[in-house]
Amino acid sequence: MLFSNDKGSNWVTSEIDTIYDANYYYVKFFDEMTGVIVIGYGKNGSQQASRIYTTTNGGESWIMIGSGPALNVLKGVVFADADTGFFCYNYVDGMDSNLYMTKDLGKTFSKVTLDPQELDSTAANAQKVTARSRKQKPRKKQRHQNFRGVTFIKRHWCRW
Repeated sequence: MLFSNDKGSNWVTSEIDTIYDANYYYVKFFDEMTGVIVIGYGKNGSQQASRIYTTTNGGESWIMIGSGPALNVLKGVVFADADTGFFCYNYVDGMDSNLYMTKDLGKTFSKVTLDPQELDSTAANAQKVTARSRKQKPRKKQRHQNFRGVTFIKRHWCRW
């Protein structure tokens, strides 16, 4: 990894690990010194290994915390703060959840399960009805939909 602590004037190399077939990276710094990196590697069909690293010295050195909770292909990772993060995996038939949450920077995980929700038919058709009543063309469906702070993308969870 290359990093700069002087706004790009100089760059320093910091070796994290000897992973040469990485195909997914997530990097997040929470402040000037504390950060996390998640690396997905060794992709083989529908499986992929992952490792989680953290730094407390601005990226000069990294400590391996552990690995992700599943061996499926990582679709996305996001950390809300220095402890709480979400890992989303490619869905495979038979999975009861493809979304996991950590509250200790990736040391342990719990599955996030969401109860199925039914859309109110009037709400689901509101855009269509409004467009017809105004005798306008229906608007193109939006790819991203927001509902109470949660983003749904193409009606699938965890599509990054």
